Amino acid sequence: MNPRILKKMSARAAPLLPLLGDRREQFRAKAHENYHGVFMPERKHWERHRCHPSYEPTNRWTTPRGAPLLYVTRAGQHMVMYPPQHPLAGTVMVGGISGYYEPEWDEQTAYEALSEAIFWRFFTHDPETETEGCSRDLSTPAAVFAAAAEVLAGISGVPAP
Repeated sequence: MNPRILKKMSARAAPLLPLLGDRREQFRAKAHENYHGVFMPERKHWERHRCHPSYEPTNRWTTPRGAPLLYVTRAGQHMVMYPPQHPLAGTVMVGGISGYYEPEWDEQTAYEALSEAIFWRFFTHDPETETEGCSRDLSTPAAVFAAAAEVLAGISGVPAP
């Protein structure tokens, strides 16, 4: 998934959230002000920035072999790259205040909220064998939206489109 697809999936998921009972505030993301939690493995979408030649990165994002994602361009500039942390401007987000003693603002994209809500609808736990997991495959956006349609059809009793 890339940032553009995340924006489209969030726009598609936004009208479904109130039907599933999510009453958090919906709003549009502003450039470099909001955050998302979707990992985007395609490196062509990763952010690139210059860094000092003596920069020692943490091992937070590394290549599969464990090397840090630092490189030197042909022009001799030292660069660091990492997955995007901010959604595109205009991506539909949901958020609200959470916490009691120290309340904080919590936000996520509408697609993240939908996939999380659907995951917990199909989550199973067997206390005898201590096994747990999702009883349905939700690995793709198409599977998430198909499961959401089934859940909404079960709630309203009317087949979903």
